[in-house]
Amino acid sequence: MTWITIFILISAYLMTGCSSGDNAREFVDEEKSPYYGYSLDGSKILFEYAYQPNRDDDVVTNFMRGRNDYRWVEIEGADAETFEVLGYELAKDSEHLYFRNQVVDFVDYPSFEVLEHAYHCYIDKNHVYQLRGGEVKTYIDESGDEVAKSFDYLDIVEEADAQSYELLFPLGSESGADYARDKKHVFWHNEVIDDEVDHATFRPLTPFILADKNYIYTEGLRAKVLNEHQSSEGFKLIGKNADIVYTDELLYYVLADNIWQFEVDDADTLGDFDSAWFFTLDHKVYYCGEEIEGADSETFEVIYPFGQMSRDKDHLYYERIIIDKDVTPAEVTFDKDAYNYVYRGKYFNEKTYRFENEK
Repeated sequence: MTWITIFILISAYLMTGCSSGDNAREFVDEEKSPYYGYSLDGSKILFEYAYQPNRDDDVVTNFMRGRNDYRWVEIEGADAETFEVLGYELAKDSEHLYFRNQVVDFVDYPSFEVLEHAYHCYIDKNHVYQLRGGEVKTYIDESGDEVAKSFDYLDIVEEADAQSYELLFPLGSESGADYARDKKHVFWHNEVIDDEVDHATFRPLTPFILADKNYIYTEGLRAKVLNEHQSSEGFKLIGKNADIVYTDELLYYVLADNIWQFEVDDADTLGDFDSAWFFTLDHKVYYCGEEIEGADSETFEVIYPFGQMSRDKDHLYYERIIIDKDVTPAEVTFDKDAYNYVYRGKYFNEKTYRFENEK
């Protein structure tokens, strides 16, 4: 792969024409980037950079905004009237594309576009581009503190065919495209993963579950099991739950790098309680892929979606264990301020599995 590195070291020639009288007063588009600002008279575009102690003689501008003091340099030749921020360190005007404060001269400007739903990914008629993290260097910031900063660079993804390149979205989503495919390759963050997946059938089902005709995978392909469905099509979701996919015959549940497969008798019994840990299937209740023995699926509920405590009409559970049989399950609540479960003024002790601590 050819690395096209654009390290922005703010060389002296970029400082020419900048003076302390050009203090910026407005960002071009603060929501998209804190790096691009207008000069005080609005005629110039300025770029904020990290201060280096060995460059004290550089001509710089100071940008005062609130309590922060940034140091800025003019982007020579940038047209302030047509200047548009595309991303964190990427912008354009009517004639040029800019990465940080330099013109990017290796892209096809008329066809260049940002792939909005992929992370720092761009395309033109000739190439796919990826913003990548570079060498970490240490500098002194405007407060005199030593900070480490990665010098990113814009890279041509040499293996990608721009004409056939497409983003692969999870089911029911048009965002979060970490994967892509062209006529020859499958990519994860624009790194080729052909050796690990089937090119024709690979797709993300959720951000955490991937599939091809052969396997079900966890995020990043860290683990896999055989796909007994033998297809990556036909899977369904339970609401917005990203940890479960199912068909009328099979269910796959993923938690971290663990994958469980279940046979489905009645898909209408599926429920997830808006929780990553609990779900019901075929009148059984599961916590982290293991059945909660004896739990009544008809009356079962999770007390707090991000917690491990649940109940049915007869019992209170912590994870998969029946706890504190003297407690009336319906009276247990969750105190978000204390981030703990409460029963009649007493708080839950995870070590003893009892309600015994007063607030």
